[in-house]
Amino acid sequence: MASDVLEDLMDYLPPPNLDKILAVGIGTAGCRILSHLESADIGVDEYVYVSCDQRDLKIPIVGSRSQLFVDIGFDGKSTPSYVRGVAQRQMKEIRSMLTGARLVFLIGGLGGSTGSGLTPLLAQIAKEEGTRAVCIVAMPFGFEKSKHFFAGTSLKRVRQNCDAVIVIDNDAIPNREQMPISKFYALANDKISSALSGLVSSSGELSIGLNCLVDTVAGEGYTVMSIGESSSVNKAEEATTRAVESIYRVGEPDEASRAILYLVGDDNLAASEIATSTSRLNTMLGRNALEIHQGFSAGGGGTLTAVLLTSGLKTTKFDNYDPLAQILKDKQLDEDMDCSLIEELSSILAQLE
Repeated sequence: MASDVLEDLMDYLPPPNLDKILAVGIGTAGCRILSHLESADIGVDEYVYVSCDQRDLKIPIVGSRSQLFVDIGFDGKSTPSYVRGVAQRQMKEIRSMLTGARLVFLIGGLGGSTGSGLTPLLAQIAKEEGTRAVCIVAMPFGFEKSKHFFAGTSLKRVRQNCDAVIVIDNDAIPNREQMPISKFYALANDKISSALSGLVSSSGELSIGLNCLVDTVAGEGYTVMSIGESSSVNKAEEATTRAVESIYRVGEPDEASRAILYLVGDDNLAASEIATSTSRLNTMLGRNALEIHQGFSAGGGGTLTAVLLTSGLKTTKFDNYDPLAQILKDKQLDEDMDCSLIEELSSILAQLE
Protein backbone atom coordinates (compact mmCIF):
# COMPACT_ATOMS: atom_id res chain seq x y z
CA MET A 1 0.00 0.00 0.00
CA ALA A 2 2.80 2.43 0.93
CA SER A 3 4.60 1.74 -2.32
CA ASP A 4 1.40 2.47 -4.29
CA VAL A 5 1.00 5.81 -2.52
CA LEU A 6 4.64 6.71 -3.21
CA GLU A 7 4.23 5.76 -6.85
CA ASP A 8 1.17 8.00 -7.15
CA LEU A 9 3.07 10.91 -5.58
CA MET A 10 5.93 10.44 -8.04
CA ASP A 11 3.52 11.15 -10.88
CA TYR A 12 3.18 14.73 -9.60
CA LEU A 13 6.90 15.42 -9.37
CA PRO A 14 8.63 17.32 -12.19
CA PRO A 15 10.60 15.32 -14.77
CA PRO A 16 14.15 14.54 -13.60
CA ASN A 17 16.03 15.86 -16.64
CA LEU A 18 14.45 18.38 -18.97
CA ASP A 19 17.65 18.62 -21.03
CA LYS A 20 17.75 14.96 -22.07
CA ILE A 21 17.84 14.11 -25.76
CA LEU A 22 16.42 10.70 -26.54
CA ALA A 23 16.66 8.49 -29.63
CA VAL A 24 14.21 5.61 -30.05
CA GLY A 25 14.58 2.82 -32.60
CA ILE A 26 11.27 1.13 -33.43
CA GLY A 27 11.01 -2.26 -35.10
CA THR A 28 13.74 -4.11 -36.99
CA ALA A 29 14.73 -1.28 -39.34
CA GLY A 30 14.59 1.36 -36.60
CA CYS A 31 16.70 -0.72 -34.20
CA ARG A 32 19.31 -1.50 -36.85
CA ILE A 33 19.62 2.14 -37.89
CA LEU A 34 19.81 3.29 -34.28
CA SER A 35 22.50 0.73 -33.44
CA HIS A 36 24.75 2.36 -36.06
CA LEU A 37 23.97 5.84 -34.77
CA GLU A 38 24.75 4.80 -31.21
CA SER A 39 28.38 4.18 -32.09
CA ALA A 40 28.74 7.69 -33.57
CA ASP A 41 29.12 11.00 -31.73
CA ILE A 42 25.66 12.46 -32.38
CA GLY A 43 24.94 14.24 -29.08
CA VAL A 44 22.17 11.94 -27.83
CA ASP A 45 21.95 11.22 -24.09
CA GLU A 46 19.98 7.98 -24.14
CA TYR A 47 19.03 5.29 -26.62
CA VAL A 48 15.85 3.21 -26.48
CA TYR A 49 15.16 0.08 -28.54
CA VAL A 50 11.52 -1.01 -29.00
CA SER A 51 10.55 -4.14 -30.92
CA CYS A 52 8.29 -7.18 -31.08
CA ASP A 53 11.29 -9.31 -32.06
CA GLN A 54 13.80 -10.24 -29.35
CA ARG A 55 16.55 -10.48 -31.96
CA ASP A 56 16.36 -6.72 -32.53
CA LEU A 57 17.23 -6.15 -28.88
CA LYS A 58 20.37 -8.32 -28.85
CA ILE A 59 22.70 -5.50 -29.88
CA PRO A 60 26.08 -4.83 -28.18
CA ILE A 61 25.74 -2.07 -25.57
CA VAL A 62 27.70 1.12 -26.29
CA GLY A 63 26.16 3.76 -24.00
CA SER A 64 23.12 4.44 -21.84
CA ARG A 65 20.31 2.27 -23.16
CA SER A 66 16.80 1.01 -22.46
CA GLN A 67 14.89 -1.78 -24.16
CA LEU A 68 11.21 -2.59 -24.48
CA PHE A 69 9.91 -5.88 -25.81
CA VAL A 70 6.29 -5.87 -26.98
CA ASP A 71 5.18 -9.50 -26.89
CA ILE A 72 2.57 -10.08 -29.59
CA GLY A 73 2.76 -13.86 -29.25
CA PHE A 74 2.80 -16.39 -32.08
CA ASP A 75 -0.85 -16.56 -33.14
CA GLY A 76 -0.24 -15.01 -36.56
CA LYS A 77 -1.74 -11.62 -35.67
CA SER A 78 0.72 -8.91 -36.56
CA THR A 79 -1.17 -6.03 -38.17
CA PRO A 80 -0.16 -2.50 -37.06
CA SER A 81 -3.43 -2.04 -35.17
CA TYR A 82 -2.98 -5.34 -33.34
CA VAL A 83 0.59 -4.45 -32.36
CA ARG A 84 -0.62 -1.07 -31.13
CA GLY A 85 -3.39 -2.74 -29.14
CA VAL A 86 -0.99 -5.14 -27.42
CA ALA A 87 1.33 -2.23 -26.58
CA GLN A 88 -1.49 -0.65 -24.55
CA ARG A 89 -0.61 -3.09 -21.78
CA GLN A 90 2.77 -1.36 -21.47
CA MET A 91 1.63 2.24 -21.78
CA LYS A 92 2.98 3.25 -18.38
CA GLU A 93 6.42 1.90 -19.24
CA ILE A 94 6.37 3.59 -22.65
CA ARG A 95 5.39 6.94 -21.14
CA SER A 96 8.11 6.71 -18.51
CA MET A 97 10.72 6.29 -21.25
CA LEU A 98 9.65 9.51 -22.96
CA THR A 99 8.97 11.59 -19.84
CA GLY A 100 11.56 14.26 -19.05
CA ALA A 101 13.16 14.44 -22.50
CA ARG A 102 13.56 17.83 -24.17
CA LEU A 103 13.81 16.28 -27.61
CA VAL A 104 13.12 12.78 -28.92
CA PHE A 105 14.08 11.25 -32.25
CA LEU A 106 11.75 8.43 -33.31
CA ILE A 107 13.32 6.19 -35.95
CA GLY A 108 11.31 3.46 -37.65
CA GLY A 109 10.58 1.71 -40.89
CA LEU A 110 6.94 1.95 -41.90
CA GLY A 111 7.07 -1.22 -43.95
CA GLY A 112 6.60 -3.64 -41.06
CA SER A 113 3.80 -4.08 -38.53
CA THR A 114 5.94 -2.99 -35.59
CA GLY A 115 7.17 0.21 -37.20
CA SER A 116 3.79 1.10 -38.70
CA GLY A 117 2.01 0.23 -35.46
CA LEU A 118 4.23 1.73 -32.78
CA THR A 119 5.80 4.77 -34.44
CA PRO A 120 2.48 6.71 -34.53
CA LEU A 121 1.73 5.60 -30.96
CA LEU A 122 5.07 6.87 -29.61
CA ALA A 123 4.66 10.10 -31.57
CA GLN A 124 1.26 10.63 -29.98
CA ILE A 125 2.62 9.96 -26.48
CA ALA A 126 5.51 12.38 -27.04
CA LYS A 127 3.03 15.08 -28.03
CA GLU A 128 0.88 14.40 -24.96
CA GLU A 129 3.98 14.64 -22.75
CA GLY A 130 4.94 17.97 -24.31
CA THR A 131 8.16 16.53 -25.76
CA ARG A 132 9.46 17.94 -29.02
CA ALA A 133 9.58 15.04 -31.47
CA VAL A 134 11.43 14.54 -34.75
CA CYS A 135 10.36 11.39 -36.57
CA ILE A 136 12.62 9.70 -39.13
CA VAL A 137 10.75 7.10 -41.17
CA ALA A 138 11.87 4.82 -43.99
CA MET A 139 9.08 4.04 -46.46
CA PRO A 140 8.77 0.56 -48.03
CA PHE A 141 10.19 -0.26 -51.43
CA GLY A 142 7.99 0.18 -54.47
CA PHE A 143 7.71 -3.59 -54.98
CA GLU A 144 6.32 -4.04 -51.45
CA LYS A 145 2.79 -3.11 -52.53
CA SER A 146 1.12 -4.94 -49.66
CA LYS A 147 2.81 -2.62 -47.17
CA HIS A 148 1.91 0.69 -48.81
CA PHE A 149 -1.51 1.22 -47.24
CA PHE A 150 -0.39 0.73 -43.64
CA ALA A 151 2.71 2.82 -44.32
CA GLY A 152 0.58 5.65 -45.73
CA THR A 153 -1.92 5.69 -42.86
CA SER A 154 0.88 5.51 -40.28
CA LEU A 155 2.76 8.37 -41.94
CA LYS A 156 -0.35 10.52 -41.74
CA ARG A 157 -0.69 9.93 -38.00
CA VAL A 158 3.02 10.52 -37.43
CA ARG A 159 2.83 13.83 -39.25
CA GLN A 160 -0.12 14.93 -37.11
CA ASN A 161 1.79 14.38 -33.86
CA CYS A 162 5.43 15.27 -34.61
CA ASP A 163 7.17 18.62 -34.82
CA ALA A 164 9.11 17.41 -37.86
CA VAL A 165 9.01 14.38 -40.14
CA ILE A 166 11.99 13.21 -42.18
CA VAL A 167 10.91 10.77 -44.87
CA ILE A 168 13.31 8.38 -46.58
CA ASP A 169 12.30 6.66 -49.82
CA ASN A 170 13.98 3.26 -49.83
CA ASP A 171 13.76 3.23 -53.62
CA ALA A 172 16.00 6.31 -53.70
CA ILE A 173 18.82 4.70 -51.70
CA PRO A 174 21.71 3.74 -54.04
CA ASN A 175 22.02 -0.05 -54.20
CA ARG A 176 22.95 -2.97 -56.39
CA GLU A 177 19.70 -4.58 -57.48
CA GLN A 178 21.33 -7.91 -58.33
CA MET A 179 22.60 -8.54 -54.81
CA PRO A 180 20.96 -11.24 -52.63
CA ILE A 181 17.74 -10.08 -50.99
CA SER A 182 19.21 -10.94 -47.57
CA LYS A 183 21.76 -8.15 -48.07
CA PHE A 184 19.44 -5.77 -49.92
CA TYR A 185 17.60 -4.49 -46.82
CA ALA A 186 20.77 -4.42 -44.72
CA LEU A 187 22.52 -2.23 -47.30
CA ALA A 188 19.63 0.25 -47.33
CA ASN A 189 19.71 0.47 -43.52
CA ASP A 190 23.51 0.91 -43.54
CA LYS A 191 23.37 3.75 -46.05
CA ILE A 192 20.58 5.50 -44.12
CA SER A 193 22.58 5.13 -40.90
CA SER A 194 25.77 6.49 -42.45
CA ALA A 195 23.91 9.45 -43.94
CA LEU A 196 22.24 10.35 -40.64
CA SER A 197 25.49 9.88 -38.71
CA GLY A 198 27.29 12.28 -41.01
CA LEU A 199 24.60 14.90 -40.69
CA VAL A 200 24.49 15.05 -36.91
CA SER A 201 28.04 14.04 -35.99
CA SER A 202 30.34 16.72 -34.56
CA SER A 203 33.27 15.27 -36.51
CA GLY A 204 34.11 16.16 -40.08
CA GLU A 205 35.85 19.12 -41.65
CA LEU A 206 32.61 21.13 -41.89
CA SER A 207 29.97 19.61 -39.64
CA ILE A 208 26.22 20.21 -39.59
CA GLY A 209 25.30 19.26 -36.04
CA LEU A 210 22.12 18.41 -34.22
CA ASN A 211 20.85 21.99 -33.73
CA CYS A 212 21.13 22.87 -37.41
CA LEU A 213 19.40 19.63 -38.37
CA VAL A 214 16.44 20.25 -36.05
CA ASP A 215 16.10 23.90 -37.10
CA THR A 216 16.11 22.94 -40.77
CA VAL A 217 13.51 20.20 -40.59
CA ALA A 218 11.17 21.83 -38.04
CA GLY A 219 7.94 23.37 -39.28
CA GLU A 220 5.08 22.40 -41.52
CA GLY A 221 5.49 19.98 -44.38
CA TYR A 222 7.77 17.07 -45.05
CA THR A 223 11.53 16.81 -45.08
CA VAL A 224 12.87 14.26 -47.56
CA MET A 225 16.31 12.71 -47.19
CA SER A 226 17.97 11.56 -50.40
CA ILE A 227 21.40 10.21 -51.27
CA GLY A 228 23.42 10.52 -54.46
CA GLU A 229 26.76 8.91 -55.35
CA SER A 230 29.31 9.49 -58.10
CA SER A 231 32.86 8.52 -59.07
CA SER A 232 33.07 10.68 -62.20
CA VAL A 233 35.35 13.70 -62.78
CA ASN A 234 32.65 16.14 -61.65
CA LYS A 235 31.56 13.82 -58.88
CA ALA A 236 30.38 16.46 -56.39
CA GLU A 237 28.00 18.07 -58.85
CA GLU A 238 26.84 14.74 -60.26
CA ALA A 239 26.20 13.21 -56.82
CA THR A 240 24.23 16.31 -55.81
CA THR A 241 22.19 16.16 -59.01
CA ARG A 242 21.34 12.51 -58.39
CA ALA A 243 20.22 13.33 -54.85
CA VAL A 244 18.00 16.12 -56.22
CA GLU A 245 16.51 13.80 -58.85
CA SER A 246 15.19 11.65 -56.01
CA ILE A 247 13.28 14.67 -54.71
CA TYR A 248 11.59 15.06 -58.10
CA ARG A 249 10.33 11.47 -57.80
CA VAL A 250 8.93 12.04 -54.30
CA GLY A 251 7.42 15.54 -54.23
CA GLU A 252 7.19 18.98 -55.79
CA PRO A 253 10.72 20.49 -55.88
CA ASP A 254 9.48 24.10 -56.10
CA GLU A 255 7.91 23.74 -52.63
CA ALA A 256 11.32 23.33 -50.99
CA SER A 257 12.29 26.15 -48.65
CA ARG A 258 15.32 24.85 -46.73
CA ALA A 259 18.00 22.26 -47.39
CA ILE A 260 21.12 20.67 -45.96
CA LEU A 261 23.74 19.40 -48.39
CA TYR A 262 26.39 17.20 -46.81
CA LEU A 263 29.19 15.87 -49.01
CA VAL A 264 31.38 12.93 -48.03
CA GLY A 265 34.49 12.57 -50.17
CA ASP A 266 38.26 12.51 -49.97
CA ASP A 267 40.90 15.18 -49.34
CA ASN A 268 41.02 16.07 -53.03
CA LEU A 269 37.59 17.69 -53.11
CA ALA A 270 38.06 21.37 -53.94
CA ALA A 271 36.16 24.28 -52.45
CA SER A 272 35.07 25.26 -55.97
CA GLU A 273 33.34 21.88 -56.37
CA ILE A 274 31.36 22.42 -53.18
CA ALA A 275 30.37 25.88 -54.40
CA THR A 276 29.31 24.50 -57.79
CA SER A 277 27.23 21.78 -56.13
CA THR A 278 25.47 24.31 -53.92
CA SER A 279 24.77 26.57 -56.89
CA ARG A 280 23.42 23.60 -58.83
CA LEU A 281 21.15 22.71 -55.91
CA ASN A 282 19.72 26.22 -55.76
CA THR A 283 18.75 26.15 -59.44
CA MET A 284 16.94 22.80 -59.14
CA LEU A 285 14.98 23.35 -55.92
CA GLY A 286 12.90 26.10 -54.37
CA ARG A 287 12.78 28.51 -57.32
CA ASN A 288 16.18 30.02 -56.47
CA ALA A 289 14.98 30.97 -52.95
CA LEU A 290 16.42 28.00 -51.07
CA GLU A 291 18.08 28.44 -47.68
CA ILE A 292 21.04 26.02 -47.82
CA HIS A 293 23.36 24.75 -45.08
CA GLN A 294 26.54 23.02 -46.21
CA GLY A 295 28.70 20.35 -44.66
CA PHE A 296 31.68 18.28 -45.73
CA SER A 297 33.68 15.31 -44.47
CA ALA A 298 36.82 13.81 -45.94
CA GLY A 299 35.99 10.42 -44.45
CA GLY A 300 34.93 8.94 -47.78
CA GLY A 301 36.92 7.28 -50.54
CA GLY A 302 37.00 7.65 -54.30
CA THR A 303 33.21 7.64 -54.51
CA LEU A 304 31.65 10.89 -53.37
CA THR A 305 28.33 10.75 -51.49
CA ALA A 306 25.89 13.65 -51.37
CA VAL A 307 23.39 13.52 -48.50
CA LEU A 308 20.53 15.95 -49.06
CA LEU A 309 17.78 17.00 -46.68
CA THR A 310 15.05 18.97 -48.46
CA SER A 311 12.47 20.58 -46.21
CA GLY A 312 9.13 22.32 -46.74
CA LEU A 313 7.43 19.89 -49.12
CA LYS A 314 3.65 20.08 -48.64
CA THR A 315 2.90 16.68 -50.16
CA THR A 316 4.75 13.56 -51.25
CA LYS A 317 3.90 10.51 -53.32
CA PHE A 318 3.41 8.66 -50.04
CA ASP A 319 0.19 10.56 -49.39
CA ASN A 320 -1.30 8.47 -52.21
CA TYR A 321 -0.55 5.32 -50.21
CA ASP A 322 -3.65 6.14 -48.14
CA PRO A 323 -6.50 6.23 -50.70
CA LEU A 324 -9.12 6.96 -48.03
CA ALA A 325 -7.47 10.29 -47.25
CA GLN A 326 -7.60 11.21 -50.93
CA ILE A 327 -11.29 10.31 -51.20
CA LEU A 328 -12.42 11.95 -47.96
CA LYS A 329 -10.24 15.06 -48.30
CA ASP A 330 -11.36 17.38 -45.46
CA LYS A 331 -13.85 14.91 -43.97
CA GLN A 332 -12.72 13.07 -40.86
CA LEU A 333 -13.12 9.48 -39.74
CA ASP A 334 -12.55 7.98 -36.33
CA GLU A 335 -8.87 7.14 -36.79
CA ASP A 336 -8.50 5.14 -33.59
CA MET A 337 -7.31 1.92 -35.20
CA ASP A 338 -6.59 0.16 -31.90
CA CYS A 339 -9.66 -2.04 -32.34
CA SER A 340 -7.67 -5.08 -31.22
CA LEU A 341 -8.32 -3.93 -27.65
CA ILE A 342 -11.94 -5.01 -28.10
CA GLU A 343 -10.71 -8.43 -29.10
CA GLU A 344 -8.48 -8.54 -26.02
CA LEU A 345 -11.35 -7.59 -23.69
CA SER A 346 -13.66 -10.15 -25.28
CA SER A 347 -11.09 -12.84 -24.65
CA ILE A 348 -10.70 -11.82 -21.00
CA LEU A 349 -14.45 -11.78 -20.43
CA ALA A 350 -14.78 -15.22 -21.99
CA GLN A 351 -12.18 -16.59 -19.59
CA LEU A 352 -13.96 -15.06 -16.59
CA GLU A 353 -17.26 -16.67 -17.64
